[in-house]
Amino acid sequence: AVAEAACTFGNGFLQITQRANLQLRGLKRPEQAAPLAARMQSLGLASPTPAQERLRNILVSPLSGDDPSIAGEPLAVAAALAARMAEVPALARLPPKFGFVVDGGGILPLSGARAEVRIELDAEGGTLRCRVSAQGETILCDIAEASAAACAFAARFASEQPERRASARAAGWGEFLPPQRAVGFLAYAGTEHGAFGLAPAFGVLTAEMLAHAADLAGRFADGRL
Repeated sequence: AVAEAACTFGNGFLQITQRANLQLRGLKRPEQAAPLAARMQSLGLASPTPAQERLRNILVSPLSGDDPSIAGEPLAVAAALAARMAEVPALARLPPKFGFVVDGGGILPLSGARAEVRIELDAEGGTLRCRVSAQGETILCDIAEASAAACAFAARFASEQPERRASARAAGWGEFLPPQRAVGFLAYAGTEHGAFGLAPAFGVLTAEMLAHAADLAGRFADGRL
């Protein structure tokens, strides 16, 4: 569906952004933006409003729900965080690229992806624990409290003076770095299963490439990309 939309509304090219989004390129006419957004919303690929979409900069463990070595359920935590963010008006003052990371470890950990607020899950010793950190401060909490803690950190950042926010970002803790490179078969420890990593040159895909990738995922795996 995304490949079809890229051809219908754009020039047939897509780009994978550093924050793990798909960006459709070359929109043909400005009036096509609204129907394109509606199509993406119907597929569950965009938030209901532009304001929510601007805030939803959440990078999640990419193999959550598949890699058995991932702690907890990062996707569920990210969904709870996105829902909570929509309920906190103060977060509307956050800078456009303010980012969150929800990391459950596994074979593709997000330790190299830096963001303003980090939620880290681990199951060391058989007990699931959650750490929420920002601006050098870390708290331990239950999973159910993670989204509230992350939003509290973000709201505090939003309330700070612009010059303080700028200095914090300049210090580097708000900068995104790509996760480790992983191309080819990625075996899950202790199982016969795994994932397969693809790396399109410079993060650019044609609609045909995306459609073929979706077909391969359906034929050889569980259909998820």
